[in-house]
Amino acid sequence: MTLPFPLPVPLADNSIRIEVQGVAQPAGSKRPFKRGDGSLGVRDANDNARVWKNQVADKAALAMYDRDMLCGPLAMLVTFYVRRPRSHYGTGRNENVLKANAPYYPSTRPDTLKLTRAVEDALTGIVYRDDAQISMQLTIRRYDETPRVTVLIGEI
Repeated sequence: MTLPFPLPVPLADNSIRIEVQGVAQPAGSKRPFKRGDGSLGVRDANDNARVWKNQVADKAALAMYDRDMLCGPLAMLVTFYVRRPRSHYGTGRNENVLKANAPYYPSTRPDTLKLTRAVEDALTGIVYRDDAQISMQLTIRRYDETPRVTVLIGEI
């Protein structure tokens, strides 16, 4: 993965890279529910988050095959690629031409923090023991034709 800037610290040689195709789903917001026995529980407000986390976890498990979990402090670079809305393009013969006032980066929901939470949760117990190990993190959301997430994580 070529970075658009140098990382402030070097990653150890055992760093890993994961890429997951698809539309990233946010996690973090919770909603209460009543169980059949009358007790209360809490579940993710986004029903699609579980499927997305499983996709990320599956790719992480493949990347970690025959490797030990990362230990100690970690640095993580997460890049979310999202499709541009149709409104960013012209109409008619300009339907494939980006408007001059189209933003360079997304600034709409879901927010980057909640997208990152889903990835962190999915990597826990596979890539690292606890997401508290992440001491340095950079998350980027940008436009691309192919929705996906890339994760570069390593010991620092």
